[in-house]
Amino acid sequence: MKNGKLLINEEVFNCTPSLILLSNHEVILWIKDAKWENYYIDLKSKKLNKVSYNLGLNSITRDYILTFENGIQKIISANNLLEPVILKATVSLQSYLIFNDKLIGYSKTNFICSTNRITGEFEWETNLSGRKYLIKNEEQEAYIIAILGVYESHLLVWLAGDRLISIDTNNGTILYEILPFEGLVDVNGFQLWDFRDLFLEQETGKIIMLNKLFYYEIDILTQQVQQCKSFYTGNAYGLGRLPNMPEPPTDITFKQAVYTNYFIYFIGGYTFATNIVGVFNRKTYNIDWQESINLLETDNFNNFKDIQYANNKIYVLDTAGNLHVFEKEE
Repeated sequence: MKNGKLLINEEVFNCTPSLILLSNHEVILWIKDAKWENYYIDLKSKKLNKVSYNLGLNSITRDYILTFENGIQKIISANNLLEPVILKATVSLQSYLIFNDKLIGYSKTNFICSTNRITGEFEWETNLSGRKYLIKNEEQEAYIIAILGVYESHLLVWLAGDRLISIDTNNGTILYEILPFEGLVDVNGFQLWDFRDLFLEQETGKIIMLNKLFYYEIDILTQQVQQCKSFYTGNAYGLGRLPNMPEPPTDITFKQAVYTNYFIYFIGGYTFATNIVGVFNRKTYNIDWQESINLLETDNFNNFKDIQYANNKIYVLDTAGNLHVFEKEE
């Protein structure tokens, strides 16, 4: 950004992005402006194009963009902007993924549906509403949190309340439904219902998760759940723990993670504060490297808030707006 405008290779574009998505082939840059206007930039011609429709940029794929205009949903290919396919889905999609010739998405009302992305024709629909989970003994609706991906025709859907549902991508039939973390409580007796950062590993058919004090793997085909690593030794500063502990906490709590084939890059902390960045080795189940940053020098309430990994560098953003960049020493 430069003076509130988008800057690409020293060229300024007259928009202020709030959401950005780059196509897989790095040809089209999709932009939702801070004023909620919608654009795309053809990076070859370097031209900013304003569009009349609303872009859905919460997709998993980057070559196909979902658009909304006058109640009609369309899918636009980054390689063919002039011929959008009108979707004949029966629900309004909130998020979606592309699998072979299928566009599979879900709605606010917990419907999953499949549409042929070539013809736009509706294929099947599955209703996942009516499932409940408890927070402090009060029933909550188990809404869809995310579509994790597809493995051997298993569409993996994650619902609030730590519910994993496998759906047949061919016809929408539910193959199985499990609560992989049922009964797991944190170190102070509070149910862990806020699992996040799950990652589907296509090569092994496993869902992996580094969260709170544990590293887990779920086998998609056998439905087996394995706790591969626990970082709890009895001295964690978790929910319900009083601040006047007799000794400083020594158990790290993981807050957010980025997954690769061999490593998990994470932020976390020993207390409620999130001020540690590190690298977890998925083969040895150990932390290869970690570093604590004194964020209180700039703000008494400053914490790490987001982590990304690219080009062999770890990028961590804190709540004060500072970007911390880490790279491996030679």
